[in-house]
Amino acid sequence: MEIKTSSKLKGSAFVIASILLQVLFIPFVYGLVESIFSLFTGAGFGLEFYFLNFPVVNYTILFSIIIVTSVQETTKSELLASVMNAVWILFIISETHDAFRIRPFEYLLFVFCIAMTIPVRILFQKRYRA
Repeated sequence: MEIKTSSKLKGSAFVIASILLQVLFIPFVYGLVESIFSLFTGAGFGLEFYFLNFPVVNYTILFSIIIVTSVQETTKSELLASVMNAVWILFIISETHDAFRIRPFEYLLFVFCIAMTIPVRILFQKRYRA
C-alpha cells in the first residue's frame, strides 16, 4: 500500500507561500543577474541593490504583492489578478524612472524582476494550489 503525499497548498498557506516566493524572487534574480553581469564586465563583484534605497517603492511592492495574491485567491479570477499586477508594475515604473536615470542597466533589471512576478505567481498557482 502506497501513501501519496500531496504538494498542494490550501488557503492561507498557499497565499503566504505565494507572497514569500514573489517577494524573495525580486532580490534573488536581481542579485543573480547583477552578479553575472559584474563578473563578465570586469567591474568586480559589486552588488548594490540600488532599488532597496527607496523604502516607498519596497513597501509598494510588498503590499501590492500581498493585495494581488489575496484578491486572486479570494476571487479565483486570474484575469483580475493579472490586471492588478500589471497596474502596480506600471505605477512603480512611473514612480522610479527618474531615480534610476543614471543607472539604466539596473533600472531594466529592476523592471524585469518586478514584471516577472506575474509569471511566477501564475506558475506557482498552477503547481501548488489545491
